[in-house]
Amino acid sequence: MNIKLSVKDRLQLPSLLPKQGSMIGLEIARNIQDKTKFTSKEIELLQFKDRPNGGVEWSAGSEKPFEIEFESTEVKLIKKGIAQLDKAEQITSDQYDLCKRINTLKT
Repeated sequence: MNIKLSVKDRLQLPSLLPKQGSMIGLEIARNIQDKTKFTSKEIELLQFKDRPNGGVEWSAGSEKPFEIEFESTEVKLIKKGIAQLDKAEQITSDQYDLCKRINTLKT
């Protein structure tokens, strides 16, 4: 399943993954993180800067959509993480749009 991710989406995606699970589940989570991580070249092109509060800022003018293909097992794991956050009422307004888009993907 293909999905386009913004820089913000790529930064938020790891927070949607389950924090605990089986060895296989954690391996899948690691694969997702590897697929969506930023290269040194991207960090330079986007002019990433650390914020004093711990966040990250970047040059939005340099941003290009990042298209990625997730396997069905990866989508299922992300959806599982979203469901856990939803049940605990821990989804933030910043995460909402990404969660909604992920939940529309077919598995």
